[in-house]
Amino acid sequence: MYRRTVLTSVGTAVLGALAGCADIVTQPSAPVGTPPTASLRMTPLDAVELSSRIVPPIRSRQLTGYTSRDLVQFLRDSSVVESVRPPFPDGTHYLYGDAIYELSYDIRGQGPATQYSMLINPVQETATPDDTVQFAALPSVDQAQFRKIGVADGDTDGVSAEFCYADDERQRSVLVSGPEYSYISWDDSTVVAVRIVRIGAVTIKRFVYTPTRIGTIAEYDSRLRARFTFSLSGLGEDARAIVRRAVSEDAVSVATDSTPSPAFMSVVDRFRGNPNVQPLDTRPKTQLGGPYLAKFDGVSFWSVLHPPP
Repeated sequence: MYRRTVLTSVGTAVLGALAGCADIVTQPSAPVGTPPTASLRMTPLDAVELSSRIVPPIRSRQLTGYTSRDLVQFLRDSSVVESVRPPFPDGTHYLYGDAIYELSYDIRGQGPATQYSMLINPVQETATPDDTVQFAALPSVDQAQFRKIGVADGDTDGVSAEFCYADDERQRSVLVSGPEYSYISWDDSTVVAVRIVRIGAVTIKRFVYTPTRIGTIAEYDSRLRARFTFSLSGLGEDARAIVRRAVSEDAVSVATDSTPSPAFMSVVDRFRGNPNVQPLDTRPKTQLGGPYLAKFDGVSFWSVLHPPP
């Protein structure tokens, strides 16, 4: 067993993760801020949560204006979003709880809309009563825009956002069909200044998202291992010594401004042409460098290679 010695433009919406080689040193080897010429770090996979390293979790920032509870809804039921662009790419894999899900969408209808930018700031001047409207008195289409960006209570140090109104919504708005008001107030005396600028005409589409549970994290990990693992076999003894050091220590590095030894380069060559580990919804990449799943002496490792330039 190997052991390491150191260890938006979003519109209206409805909601339905070397022994013997002088140029090889362990990290840290270079002054702070000075990267090594090359390095190899290998961590046993039994100490790595593989899926959580490469599959993105659902986060509220990935869909502007929704809370975490709303986002979870996407992974439980079909959800409808009306937007210029899809907030989630089609067929994307996401980590939620103890499982991996795929979010896919169908486009079911589209129509004309107008896109706007909105700037909201706390009031620095005196708001005039005739130019001020209570938030509770706003039409629902206007209130919805504030909810999407998380300022329905007026609590903000300043926010800028882009949003869309369908043609029928624009007619019901008191913020964009005019606009009639420059200030919005709340019962707790909070007042914000609102500045809205028309960007232009767009086509708004109705995206219907459907989640599919792919499997547990353990099942997804097994599929990742089967797809991306390759063997560091056929290495000479000096190259094997480099790999053993990368396994047992924090990392193996080629010192800054040093030339990698032939043994180190033979290890690099074994990584060349093998795919980087990544979510199963993406096209495999074989660029040299990055994370790999490499097997050495029968043990699989999360391997991060930074090749020499």
